Amino acid sequence: MTAQPILLDDESTWPHAIVEALAQGFRELEQFEEARAEIDARAERDVLLRVRRPPNPYSSRRSEVLERIRAVVHGSSFVGYHCTRLHPSEADDVLKSGLRPLDPAFTRDRIQRLADSCDLPASIATKLQRHNRSDDAKLAETRTGMIWFILSRSLLQAETGVGRFFAYWGGEAIYADHEEDAEIARYIQGVGEPCIVIAALGSTLLHTYIELSELMMLGYLERRGVAVEHDTRAGRGTRTCDVVGRREGEANASGTLFGDHGKLCEYSDALFRGHRADELIHNEIALRVNQQVMTQSSGESPSPT
Repeated sequence: MTAQPILLDDESTWPHAIVEALAQGFRELEQFEEARAEIDARAERDVLLRVRRPPNPYSSRRSEVLERIRAVVHGSSFVGYHCTRLHPSEADDVLKSGLRPLDPAFTRDRIQRLADSCDLPASIATKLQRHNRSDDAKLAETRTGMIWFILSRSLLQAETGVGRFFAYWGGEAIYADHEEDAEIARYIQGVGEPCIVIAALGSTLLHTYIELSELMMLGYLERRGVAVEHDTRAGRGTRTCDVVGRREGEANASGTLFGDHGKLCEYSDALFRGHRADELIHNEIALRVNQQVMTQSSGESPSPT
């Protein structure tokens, strides 16, 4: 793996070979997207083109560039962000042992621990135990046995995308069935504090909606004004292209950020600006950056370091 993990939306962290491949193939990649858009427009008027789509003359060159990127990505790691709300004892566990994939036994244990520490009333804990989604293997979007991350800092700034993860304790598997229950919602909103767990994720362990090499290529083009088929930016009502999952046994994380829910979204870019990608996975850096951000947002003078 490369020494420095890659931030998907920060090209300064990308290996030189990837940037070089994209720069050298930029004109043909742009022409591919232009030809794709032209074929799409024709297909809106001609139904047959939707069935017998003509070949894009720049497909071969695009594939060559993607293959060059893919070869480098295979040996790389990526910075991932896991947004959640954790009890202080759970945050300590993450720092010591990393994140654990979702499963029914782990979910039961988490709920019971809060009941035993009186952070949740027994009646609320019982309802959470009876109704949760910790075993969702039959659902279309599986969480069981996985840990979900986002690979883009820009997505952290989208309140509609990540706000609920910070607002409710337990993760989607626990809170999703109880958001409309005012009593339960009040309790799980009062447990713990918002956290972002930062992890270095090996590319071979990631399962993405769009492969990593194509995500990098699309983002590169989009930042240069090229209209691409998939919008890779957050907050525009499109599919979340850079949300990823890791399978059971593949999880490890070493850094956690704490702070006020709204501030995490509002100041997320400042949390990471000026720090190398590999620094971000170390807790001492994350906490120091977060302290500076929270001081800035409150208007107080920063304390000496």
